[in-house]
Amino acid sequence: MLLTLVALSLSTLVLDSVVRQTVLARTEIARAEALNAAQSGLDVGMAHIRSANDGTVAGVLSKLPCASLAGTVTSVLRGSYSVSVRYYAQDPQGQPASWLSGASRITCAPSQGVARTPAYALLSSVGSYSAGLGATVSRTLTAVYTFRTTNQSIPGGMIHVYRANTSETDLCLDAGSATPASGTAVTLQTCSPGLAAQNFAYDNKLRILLLSSRTTALPVGVCLDSATPHAVGNPVVVANCTTPTVQARQQWSINDSANFEGTTNGSSLDGFCFNAKFPGVEGSPVVLGSGSNCRRSYNSTQSFFPDATVGPGAAGPTNSQLVNLEQFGRCLDVTDQNVNQSFLIAWPCKQAPDPTYVAWNQKWTMPANGVSGQVVTKPGAQYCLRSPLLVGVGQYVRVVSCGTGGAALQWTRREADDSYPLSYTLVDSAGHCLSTTDPDANPPDLFNTGQRVTKIVVAACDGSARQKWNAPVTELQASPLKGVHED
Repeated sequence: MLLTLVALSLSTLVLDSVVRQTVLARTEIARAEALNAAQSGLDVGMAHIRSANDGTVAGVLSKLPCASLAGTVTSVLRGSYSVSVRYYAQDPQGQPASWLSGASRITCAPSQGVARTPAYALLSSVGSYSAGLGATVSRTLTAVYTFRTTNQSIPGGMIHVYRANTSETDLCLDAGSATPASGTAVTLQTCSPGLAAQNFAYDNKLRILLLSSRTTALPVGVCLDSATPHAVGNPVVVANCTTPTVQARQQWSINDSANFEGTTNGSSLDGFCFNAKFPGVEGSPVVLGSGSNCRRSYNSTQSFFPDATVGPGAAGPTNSQLVNLEQFGRCLDVTDQNVNQSFLIAWPCKQAPDPTYVAWNQKWTMPANGVSGQVVTKPGAQYCLRSPLLVGVGQYVRVVSCGTGGAALQWTRREADDSYPLSYTLVDSAGHCLSTTDPDANPPDLFNTGQRVTKIVVAACDGSARQKWNAPVTELQASPLKGVHED
């Protein structure tokens, strides 16, 4: 009898051990399969992002996924995933939950897509595996997807009439329709983001193109035009863009007074500027003005401010200008051409048919690539870019007399660099990068709130587009997925 009880006890202990080992083995298998399912979710999310295109390489914002994506893992019948995607202009890696869910997040609506072009997507994938007996194991993987963009892949934006403040009606140039007939008059209408009739691009030939008008038969589309000889009251219309020879009547330069000024010979400005015939009135025709209605102080008759995404026109390094990559229609600018201003700004890039006539306050002489030195502008005497050497509210970059010398005037220019965050940057002697303020911050630090003009600061180098200057038309980041980790 005693022998039987001992045998039964031993068999019970062995069975209990086997059960425990079996449960542990199943748990480890379930955890591994749940992790595989989460990885599958990341793959699916990335595939949906990559498929949001027009059939070539150009992305389509309305096709980006907004709702959660869910499915099963075909190789594991009991495995499933659910992946969510959130979009940001700044790198979300390492940011706190409050930042991730706050104003930095770009809104996304099903069938409409994201509200503006993102630089990053944050993917969070929950993988689940049914371990049997009603038990389910879940694991979560998070990763950051970096969009591969160029400064040509997202051209187009609105051209606003000057507003003294945001309480005034926001009026924009309007071509009447997405595909207007040649000769259609340009008017002022309430600005409507995304409206094709208001979506213009400014090319390096100084033409203002309506992007939606491009077709196979008319590959450049229609351009803003006014009959020559220019005269006060001449209507501004759309006309088929002349190509390959560009006609002077279709060339418009942003001058020192935020006017679009014409040329008669393709080399000098002619004193005729876009005017609102009836300032501040929706539906007003746009005509040419001269005299007191051209090259004067900012007002709602003659001053226009294109969105940064309209483009830089002919601005760039060949003209000694520094074009910001995030706001690629904005250039580094000495505010109001006043060397005593306490901050610099990112202002619409100034133009002239002959770039030697672009104002001094957007022209810069820089050290050679990889070399430290002074960044100089010349309103007569030499003035140098001065870093505050500090990052923080109210710490701005400005210009001072180059004779003051010192570490604050030393900048290292970097073009293509093995370190992506430092490519196409200007780095001060404290290791900070020249940057614009964030126009979407809450509250934003702007020079003019009516025109969304950002100030110039230094910031910790993070590889963001707002820290890159005169970056070429090329992919900015080779690896699309980074920071994969388990929550």
